[in-house]
Amino acid sequence: KTRIFGKDLQELLRKEGRGSCIPVVIERIINQIIERGLQAEGIFRVEGGATSVQELRKTLDRNPQHVLTSVDVYELGQIVKQFFRELPNPLIPFEMYNRLISIQREMTAVASASASASSMQGITSSPVDSNYSDLADFLEKIRLFLKDLPYSALI
Repeated sequence: KTRIFGKDLQELLRKEGRGSCIPVVIERIINQIIERGLQAEGIFRVEGGATSVQELRKTLDRNPQHVLTSVDVYELGQIVKQFFRELPNPLIPFEMYNRLISIQREMTAVASASASASSMQGITSSPVDSNYSDLADFLEKIRLFLKDLPYSALI
């Protein structure tokens, strides 16, 4: 049985064997959101139908290649959120959490891009584990995806 939700990201990516840092099903969902949902407001805030989302999860767990063209974009947004929420190991390791929070506070207190950049360099120069480059690649892809979304699509 194929299982996507609640599965370790590295294990899922190894099983796919594509050399990508984003699971194929999440990549397909994001592509659908880009194609059909960029003008929708609050894609990741507005709840899709709970029953429909649960059914879609079950379907995607059985068949990650399930056709998504007729699925509501709000349900797709919920699927993405649930996928990341249920990862057994978070994208940002617990060991980095406190440092990232302090960088965020520093960025808020000091509007200096150079101070923020040097703080971030401290994290990137000492990766916590071998998943660092996957995390960096993944976050870059998410950044590129989000930069094209209108602000109203996110809130």
